[in-house]
Amino acid sequence: MVTKSALIAGLFGSALGLPVALPYAVGASVSVSIGPVAVEISRSHGVDFDLDVSCLVTSCPIAMVQFRSTDAPDYQPVV
Repeated sequence: MVTKSALIAGLFGSALGLPVALPYAVGASVSVSIGPVAVEISRSHGVDFDLDVSCLVTSCPIAMVQFRSTDAPDYQPVV
């Protein structure tokens, strides 16, 4: 009985963690935010924690996941 529950919980946990672990394994940076707290994980910069204080005054998403390429710059190049 306990083994079946542990197996179901393990499969459910790995199904939830796969969207975050798979892009990180390929080299993309993953940003997970829950309310005003955000965590960005990338191979080149490591783990970065951020607190968005504007969420305390205005509305913000409850939870959000973003994927970005680590090689892509955050700015737009001038041509």
